[in-house]
Amino acid sequence: MPVGESLQFALEPTRPPQWSGWSLEGWETQVGGMLRLQLEAQREGWEPWTLVCELRTPHEMAPGKVTVEVP
Repeated sequence: MPVGESLQFALEPTRPPQWSGWSLEGWETQVGGMLRLQLEAQREGWEPWTLVCELRTPHEMAPGKVTVEVP
């Protein structure tokens, strides 16, 4: 696209997902106390890599701020 030109996108409004309004207790009742993460990373000169881990939710561990290191 030449400099100075714009590209317009048309977006359609959608309803928020049902879970977006859940409280922490409601989320844990429906999903459980584990958070599963899959991190996909890439860096120039390296093959892409993936880190997968399971973490207990902060509510299940202890109240307050929680720091977790991903292996």
